Amino acid sequence: MKAANVGGQVLMERSPIKPYSVKLLFYLLNPPAGTSGLSSHPSPLGVQSPTSHQQAMRAAAASAGGHGHTSMAVDAYAAGRSSGVHNQANVRHYPQASSGQWTEGSGPPYSTPYWNSNNQMPADIASHAPLTNQPPPEFWCTQTYFELDQQVGETFKVPYSVKKVTVDGYTDPSSIDRFCLGQLSNVHRTDASERARLHIGKGVELEHRGEGDVWIRCVSDHSVFVQSFYLDREAGRAPGDAVHKIYPTAYIKVFDIRQCHRQMQEQAATAQAAQAAQAAAVAGSIAGSPAVGPNLSAAAGIGVDDLRRLCLLRLSFVKGWGPDYPRKSIKETPCWIEIQLHRPLQLLDEVLQAMPNAEIRSGLSFFMP
Repeated sequence: MKAANVGGQVLMERSPIKPYSVKLLFYLLNPPAGTSGLSSHPSPLGVQSPTSHQQAMRAAAASAGGHGHTSMAVDAYAAGRSSGVHNQANVRHYPQASSGQWTEGSGPPYSTPYWNSNNQMPADIASHAPLTNQPPPEFWCTQTYFELDQQVGETFKVPYSVKKVTVDGYTDPSSIDRFCLGQLSNVHRTDASERARLHIGKGVELEHRGEGDVWIRCVSDHSVFVQSFYLDREAGRAPGDAVHKIYPTAYIKVFDIRQCHRQMQEQAATAQAAQAAQAAAVAGSIAGSPAVGPNLSAAAGIGVDDLRRLCLLRLSFVKGWGPDYPRKSIKETPCWIEIQLHRPLQLLDEVLQAMPNAEIRSGLSFFMP
């Protein structure tokens, strides 16, 4: 910006925006694919560390003809990204909308109900073919509230026609699309649970999309902590290896039914093959077969409960758990909910019934609509 003295008045002449400034601004507002800012270390999913991200930004600025002040802007922006997300060893942080998240007023790719009133799929999402020919269940999820390891109150079932449900800490009577935890009594309630319940506030919104995907919006003033196999995979972690911290106002996908279906098929097939190999080894039908190793035994030990966990979400209000907290299990947190997803349980029932081993199938039809 230049100054000129005209008639005793100082007039300011606005300098034109430099091309490299426009390019850098576009880069900052639209980071390359695979750069999310949710992680401070590389992952198999291509999430760059702040250092590599900063180098990429510097390269973009240099190629655009940037100068010293541009490099300083890059440093400041990268420092803000890295300082704004504090990572712990086993806690993933989701402070704002990013890759896999959607901001207020927007939604995931398809917002049309997957099934119409006649249980038929709309033509505009025909490319997302149903995973099963079974009609949708009467309820898409069942929610159970716990304080420590004790269930409090009755289970809360959400009809398939209700696509969004709120779980909050208020004392209003629960309705078809609202589960109010504040009105639930517990004669054994601890002081820790009493204090934590005061901070649930507006709680969370759970949104059911497509055939069975689930999104969460944190509308509480305090973070919530989620156990999600989908987020584990997105973070490049082993299933159940991390706890995911969802900050207020964040809106994020926590369950993908197609990924869950693939995972249950793979685990069921692995268990089937491991059991067959284990039986053959024990019977000595494999010439010179070694003793049954721990990996084979572990794979053969995959049971219904392990597969059923793929169809669950667990969410703790206010307090986290895991290696970075005094509470090692969600059952040590003062107030939390377990969400059982019915459509995935339908799919799991089909997967198990299709297995040829009758011993594995016996007693496995546990799905209750």
